[in-house]
Amino acid sequence: MPGTPIRFVLTITSLTPALLVFAAVFFFNDDTLWSWSGYKVAAIGCVVGVPVLAYVCHKVIQFFKTEIDSDWKKFESLQVADKSAITFVVVYLLPLARTKGIDVQWGVLIVVLLLVAILVFHSDAYLVNPLLAMPPFRYHFYEVTTDEEVTFILVSRREIVNTREPVEVQQISRYMFLEVEGQGD
Repeated sequence: MPGTPIRFVLTITSLTPALLVFAAVFFFNDDTLWSWSGYKVAAIGCVVGVPVLAYVCHKVIQFFKTEIDSDWKKFESLQVADKSAITFVVVYLLPLARTKGIDVQWGVLIVVLLLVAILVFHSDAYLVNPLLAMPPFRYHFYEVTTDEEVTFILVSRREIVNTREPVEVQQISRYMFLEVEGQGD
């Protein structure tokens, strides 16, 4: 299972969609859309950060594929949990939807992002990472229950429709499995 550094990386990458939202806020913050300003530079920085964090997320998944032992699990129940990734992104968008420019206060922005990151880290909310649901990853999230009646999040590249057959998984956190088959490269 991941230690604190891996959990930290998964937390940061789960906040990646927020960079796109902030890029839009920064870009449209000026009265003149196509002139250069500090906000435009911040927008470009946010946009550049997305593929960098996607690459880091990909490397973390690759680490799990090569370094963590797998096991076969049979699940008693299965529910699609992809909606959790969508909810995660909607939470980013709602407070930022405005009709006029925003006076961005960097100190407040940093404190808010740090608080969100701490909450995501300690609540294990990074398990439903919206970055993993987007291309090129295209993972699906499932809420599964073991025969011991413990609920986990199962992350898989394939669509799973039944629980009759065991699934080869790697346990990558206290409450998360990554399916070995269907992980892709």
